Amino acid sequence: GLGACVFALTAAAYGFARAARRAAGGALLPGLRRALVGRRSRLGGLAAHLGMALAVAGLLGSTVYKLERRVELPAQQGARVTVGDYLLTFQGYREGSGPQGAQRLSAILDVSADGEDGGVIQPHLDYFPASGQTTAGAVIHGDTWQDLFVSPEEYGEDQLVVHVSVFPLIRLVWVGAGLLVAGACVSLWPRRRPVAEPVTATAPRSVA
Repeated sequence: GLGACVFALTAAAYGFARAARRAAGGALLPGLRRALVGRRSRLGGLAAHLGMALAVAGLLGSTVYKLERRVELPAQQGARVTVGDYLLTFQGYREGSGPQGAQRLSAILDVSADGEDGGVIQPHLDYFPASGQTTAGAVIHGDTWQDLFVSPEEYGEDQLVVHVSVFPLIRLVWVGAGLLVAGACVSLWPRRRPVAEPVTATAPRSVA
């Protein structure tokens, strides 16, 4: 899956570099400018191909290499658990109010990855006294290349249970989609037609 995406990216880059060399008689850098500026359809096609390959790579990475865990933590301040590259540290509960008179209970979790502080997330449970139902409020923590998804399952006095998922390479989907749309717009944008210069007709001279 990912190997095919890498092959597609390499093939697209090689084909474009080869066309650039032909455009400049063997010189790569001058040919890149001519290939990009001179032929807009080629630039749009390259961006669309790159975007498609990146989007597919992101979809494969976020599904095939997805990490999921059901985590049980003691409800004690400082309790920790490691999921993938992330370290979650429980700091306590916070009570509040939710929509439609719901009673909200949030778990305060510090997030760190590779020793760097990633902030605080607060997945919560909303209890509706009128209907007796409880709904879960999941939280997404986004990094450069992956997303951390934390969904609460049970909050108790002795322990809390959350469902943790890590989606690697998910950002490539959005980058690829942007390149795909940009490439299509560049390719389909109407070209400017050259303006014909007016031709002035001269009257024939009479020969006496």
